Amino acid sequence: GGSNVYGSSVNTGTVSLNGTVTGDLLTASASIYGASYSTSSNLKAGSYKQAVSSIGGTDASNYSFSGFTTGSQNYTVSQKALTASDIAGGSNVYGSSVNTGTVSLNGTVTGDLLTATSSIYGASYSTSSNLKAGSYKQAVSSIGGTDASNYSFSGFTTGSQNYTVSKKELTVSSIADANNIYGDTVTPGTVSFNGKVSGDNLNASAIIYSPNYSTTGNLNAGSYRQAVESANLAGADAGNYTISYTTVSSNYKVTAKVVNLDGTKPFDGNVNFVATYFGNNGVINGVGLETITLTGTGTVASPMASAGKQSLSLGTLTLIDGTNGGLGTNYTLTGGNHFGTITNNLFRLPFDLPPKEIDDDAETVMKRKKLKSTVPEKPFITADYAPFMNK
Repeated sequence: GGSNVYGSSVNTGTVSLNGTVTGDLLTASASIYGASYSTSSNLKAGSYKQAVSSIGGTDASNYSFSGFTTGSQNYTVSQKALTASDIAGGSNVYGSSVNTGTVSLNGTVTGDLLTATSSIYGASYSTSSNLKAGSYKQAVSSIGGTDASNYSFSGFTTGSQNYTVSKKELTVSSIADANNIYGDTVTPGTVSFNGKVSGDNLNASAIIYSPNYSTTGNLNAGSYRQAVESANLAGADAGNYTISYTTVSSNYKVTAKVVNLDGTKPFDGNVNFVATYFGNNGVINGVGLETITLTGTGTVASPMASAGKQSLSLGTLTLIDGTNGGLGTNYTLTGGNHFGTITNNLFRLPFDLPPKEIDDDAETVMKRKKLKSTVPEKPFITADYAPFMNK
């Protein structure tokens, strides 16, 4: 028998001849029976029979020889061990084709046709079956090509993560206008973006750009730009993308919260309602524990209690900063429903009406009866009327 490693010299076995005359000079060389050769003209790895078809030497002509072939495949060409020294680094943008690095093989026989294709080691895929953004090792587990069967290969994995899938950049076409009233939930506009890979689970939410909050944590009234950043992406595949956009205009509005006024005062003969007639002596409750302060004077149409609840003209009434973080600018009287009510005042009678009108006014008549007074010129209760106050 005989053997060699693929690519090395073939060493066939020694031929044993029978029938030679002692002292004659004869030679016989074996060859590979049914030999098959690679692209580089080397005997392919495998098992073969051996054969001898003729004899030689000084005395060969004295002999006849019909040849010989072994009954078994007693010559072996073993595979040549092949190793990989490196796989070149590679990269792609998420959602595009994966292009792994070139494999460097050691031990190939010159002229042979071999291929080795690397793959991603420990690959992780998105909902759309694309390789997720991140860094990976590369590996090669097998070889191919016309002459691959002549080699043994145990595989190779890079020591470092030398393949990178970079995140895909999304573009934003718009963030819709949006608004809220001070103290209500802030709900930025819908983000319209492009670049998502079909099949991925991804959405984007806008945020307020450079928000300005009150001490109670509410977004102050005003106009703001809106923005969206990578941190505002959500969904199973958000980690494969990047996004950055801020609106040019301030298209998010926080409008001041409308305050309604409803005040009451005792009859005093005039139409003015000062700020202290509203809320708690001019202190108005706002959002949460906030308060704002009312200043100025408003008016109603009639000074009479008989007019009932009347619409209030704001006049100089204004809201200013209060307590617990309440800012006047976060509230407004504009657009509100405002009323003032004048109540009966037993301690004061109307003095700006002619006597007949006083006599005809049932409210006044009752007051005068109780106070036993018919003198319009003396509207205020004096000590003379004190005994009648509780009658």
